[in-house]
Amino acid sequence: MGKAKSLSIVCVICGPILIITVGLIGWIVVPKIIDDRIKDQTRLTNEETREKWENITRPIQLKFYIYNCTNPKGYLTGEKFHFEERGPYVYNEARFKTTEFSNDDSNVSYSQNIFYYFDEKASIGSENDVFNIPNVPLITIPHVAYATYPEEMLGIVRNLMLALVHQVNDGLFKEKVSVRDMLFHGWALHDLYKNGPFPDGLFGLYKDRNGSTDGQYVINTGHESHDNFGKILTWEGQEELSYWYTQGLNRSSSQHYCNKINGSDGSLFPPFITKDSTLRMFNTDICRSIWLTYNSETTFRNIPGYKFTIPSEMFDDPNDNENNRCFCQQQSPKVADQCGKSTSRIFRCKEGAPIVTSNPHFLDGDDELFKPIEITPPQRALHETFLEVEPRSGVLMRASKKIQINVEVQNLPFALFENLDFSGLTESPSVFLPIFWAEELAYMDESSADDLYNQLVKSTRALNIARVVIIVIGGIITFVSAAVLFTALRKNPSVCSWSSFVRIYGLSVNCNIQNAQIRWARSVVFRTHPVKEETRLETNSSTFNKWQNVEVPIVLKLTFFNITNPDAIEKGQPGEKFNLTEVGPFVWVEKRYKEIIAIDDNEDSISYKEYTTYTFSPELSGGRSDQEEIYMVNFPFVAVSTILKKTIYSFANLAINSLVKDGERFVRKVKVAEVMFDGISLNPTYNALVSLSPGGPPEEFSGGKFAFYKSKNNSHDGLYKIKRGIDNHKTFGNILAWEGEAELSWWTDPKLPSYEEQYCNKINGSDGSLFPPFVTKERTMRIFVDDICRSIYLKFNKEMNYQGIDGYQFTIPPVMFEDPTINKDNQCFCTDPGFEMAKYCAAGLVRIFACKSGAPVVVSNPHFLDASDMFRDGVVGMRPEREIHGTQIEVEPRSGLLLRARKRIQFNVEMQPLAGITAFNNVTAPSVVVPLFWAEEEAAINTDDVEELKDTLMKPLKTVKIAQWTVIAVLVVMSCIGGFITAQRLRKSKEVV
Repeated sequence: MGKAKSLSIVCVICGPILIITVGLIGWIVVPKIIDDRIKDQTRLTNEETREKWENITRPIQLKFYIYNCTNPKGYLTGEKFHFEERGPYVYNEARFKTTEFSNDDSNVSYSQNIFYYFDEKASIGSENDVFNIPNVPLITIPHVAYATYPEEMLGIVRNLMLALVHQVNDGLFKEKVSVRDMLFHGWALHDLYKNGPFPDGLFGLYKDRNGSTDGQYVINTGHESHDNFGKILTWEGQEELSYWYTQGLNRSSSQHYCNKINGSDGSLFPPFITKDSTLRMFNTDICRSIWLTYNSETTFRNIPGYKFTIPSEMFDDPNDNENNRCFCQQQSPKVADQCGKSTSRIFRCKEGAPIVTSNPHFLDGDDELFKPIEITPPQRALHETFLEVEPRSGVLMRASKKIQINVEVQNLPFALFENLDFSGLTESPSVFLPIFWAEELAYMDESSADDLYNQLVKSTRALNIARVVIIVIGGIITFVSAAVLFTALRKNPSVCSWSSFVRIYGLSVNCNIQNAQIRWARSVVFRTHPVKEETRLETNSSTFNKWQNVEVPIVLKLTFFNITNPDAIEKGQPGEKFNLTEVGPFVWVEKRYKEIIAIDDNEDSISYKEYTTYTFSPELSGGRSDQEEIYMVNFPFVAVSTILKKTIYSFANLAINSLVKDGERFVRKVKVAEVMFDGISLNPTYNALVSLSPGGPPEEFSGGKFAFYKSKNNSHDGLYKIKRGIDNHKTFGNILAWEGEAELSWWTDPKLPSYEEQYCNKINGSDGSLFPPFVTKERTMRIFVDDICRSIYLKFNKEMNYQGIDGYQFTIPPVMFEDPTINKDNQCFCTDPGFEMAKYCAAGLVRIFACKSGAPVVVSNPHFLDASDMFRDGVVGMRPEREIHGTQIEVEPRSGLLLRARKRIQFNVEMQPLAGITAFNNVTAPSVVVPLFWAEEEAAINTDDVEELKDTLMKPLKTVKIAQWTVIAVLVVMSCIGGFITAQRLRKSKEVV
């Protein structure tokens, strides 16, 4: 009982001390350390921060959505102006800074050259696409003249306008202007324009901007105070602007507000942002400063943050927001004055041109803006400027700056303009004609996001969990110990001696220290260092040799779907479905060898091609022959018909009918060997037709024959460049490039933000044979699969054991193939199949038309596992089972070694009722997806490698664990003996007393 009291006293004291200590450390000390590190990072004198700021690596795109006027002469008869939006036309930006720091490092002067490169793949069309847009040069001349020229000079301008309108035949709209000329290059003007404000004879809305700067900035480096980090001190040598002056206003008050240069340039923000913060930035495009306020919480690349948007009052009517009075610019007393919501006249910073800026589609604008024009209504989610920041560090995660450029047209006493009458359309004295709206999109790349997540988010979450857990433990210890002590004191109120407390407390500390030492030794000696040594591709090492010359047995199992009702399908009987039965598996043994192309020590990379040979095995196929015949969908016929529909649709029916006359049908009897590797002989007409494929003839059709794996045997699946893991074991096996590219190009959808396109085009993880060590249950295993033209990922499913080795099993989660309306990440996988073909996307399937030269190939899990019921119900014979049809990989977690893998994919053909092609009239709308076959590629570690892994990793770990528990047992026994001796001494001391 004496020992119980002593321990209880110790615990009662230690519990609160633990809580207080953790409170001080967890809520004060550690956060202050983190905050101090953040403050150190948010200054441009920090080498890492300066490097990232000067050398911008984050992707930045400028997207233009252009308004095409479909009735450019309709205004002459009082019609509304009809505009159709088309876009985006995408330009990638490259930025280069020239910097000069002050002597005391408190500020830095810089200019930034911006280069724009047209990205046709990401765009909806080419730079040669043409539009009917407002004729800004013609509109500018009378507006500038009327506002600035004295009355006696206006006669000259009137004569110029008469010549332009009647001799040159220029009108209110410039028709068929290309994107290239409209923006950066400029279109050639008639010589008469040189007499006006266009002396060089060219006009482009972004002319002279490519390769130029947007001004000379001086900003605060944050060296002395993080609160001023990135704040603009001067722009073009001035502390404030001079554009916004209006007669009748006090220049020292209201106009000072409008001319103020506030905040940063939009790339840097101070740390410790709250929901009450106002983010201010100066925008040279609209010649003013703007501000954004908190909108909502958000998450980008797993990093929680705050989303800030422009409040509607910032562009409010001056009658409602007096601060906007100085932005209400009147070009001249002779020109009608109009100020409303959402629009800003920026005449003075555009050399008098009647340019007006607004939100895209006049979001938050006055009703009068919409009366004389017809455009699609604004949508806040699409047309609103926003910033997303990580609040603690102030790091910009994603930014979308959106602005619409318009031109103002008024009734003026000049040719053409004097006859303009908008009174039947609007009560406003002028009309704002939209030209385009632009989105400048920047976002944090995946590498930077991972760094931020690991350095800040993960550590903060771990700290929060740790301090809560320790406080709970401390509370439990205090409560239980107090209860024990209270019970003991009721029976015997005497208190244990101080010496007893010291002995017990000292023994406890000693035990904890020894236990910690054992764990540390185990981690360092038997776990970390040897594993890191093995997970690297060093030339001539055991790991390298096994990787280059693959000895692991790998087999390819193909199970085909035989059509049992081919005649009924050909007759097109109403309601008739494809009846399918499985035939197989047919098994091929794989032999793989890697050809090393290059090794780069500086990049820690190795480039290689892996060659694979397939040999059919009747024994593993259960006695089946690869000459066995089955009925399948006639894939060449369906594929060519679909391709022709998208390329020569007006003549497609004629071409397809010629094939039908030659005996081509929807269903075809084929031999397994021929349809997979050897090739089926094709009608000579196919050779001419497949050459019309958008990406050239599919490789499956080469040489006048067709086979699904025609070019795979004795060939490689592309040039890979991967990390060797020598510099960093965490990157072991990660793909840097495939076929010379860091990302794919098949999944580009111009209608989506570029960061979403990049998600689908990203080449993630390894090729599936190598994984970094120290795998946890929380890790996401990423693999690039060239067969399905995309990367996949797998999540932890369960613990398992393979031949005596404990491991983790990872499987593909259903969400990876989820409906894009549920999993937004899948939107970029929802591709448009082509001309007049149904576009729909549902769970479980991915169209890979783009990487198959337009052929209607669809991939899924076998038997449509995790797919929408509509696909299983569209045919007969689907019976999905997760254990049989799901992809699985099993790894030993410490080494990351692949124990066993089963990659399972089903290949299907999509058949749609192709309008105008008679042969497809009976195909069910909107389409039917017919399974062709499913493939299982299986690999497992061989017996020799199993024994080697046990000897080098499993046995040492087992030995250490035994030793660890032995030492703990000895210490427990010693503690018990010590406690017994202490209790005896306490009892004897009482007897003496």
